[in-house]
Amino acid sequence: MSKYSKLYTFGCSFTQNKGQVCWPVPLSEKMNITLENHGVGGESNQHMYHRMVETNIDKDALVIVGLTEMTRVALHSKVVNVVELDIKRAMNSYMSTILSIRNFLESENIEYRIFSALNPTPRFLEQMEHAKTFFESRYYDTFNNFLGLPFFPKAGGETLQNFCEQRKMSISNEDFHPTDECHKLWANWLYEKI
Repeated sequence: MSKYSKLYTFGCSFTQNKGQVCWPVPLSEKMNITLENHGVGGESNQHMYHRMVETNIDKDALVIVGLTEMTRVALHSKVVNVVELDIKRAMNSYMSTILSIRNFLESENIEYRIFSALNPTPRFLEQMEHAKTFFESRYYDTFNNFLGLPFFPKAGGETLQNFCEQRKMSISNEDFHPTDECHKLWANWLYEKI
């Protein structure tokens, strides 16, 4: 029997994708608890945060958040992809949202884990420059309950996207969503870290 009453998940299409059995399903089955999946395709991290605040989360539940790229930003009620030229500004916005998620869950005394589903920056941006900014953040050492840090694969971090690409378990070269089998492997990876 699990110590959690329910599993709440938040993320983008790597958490809930039409026609796929994504990682929350095998994870909740492995934990033997009810699942409430709030993943939305194309979701920004800011929208995940707002969706989380609006959700009535049980106090004895576990929340797992799969972050998306930092270039997806909320603009009013829409998500837009912005390639931010000011790396420090983009990273500050990304960190601010992550801290908002963490602070909200901790203020509500809700147990949580956060990982990065997608690599924080798209393939065409140089990750090491972003990773350096991430490491230099004054908040980096306060990230408890974060899995796969520093999130940048080239800097030794882990993401669901990288996990599947390394195993050649993405749907295709054009569609880098994980296969159902990779979602199961990721669920096992998460289970071992909870």
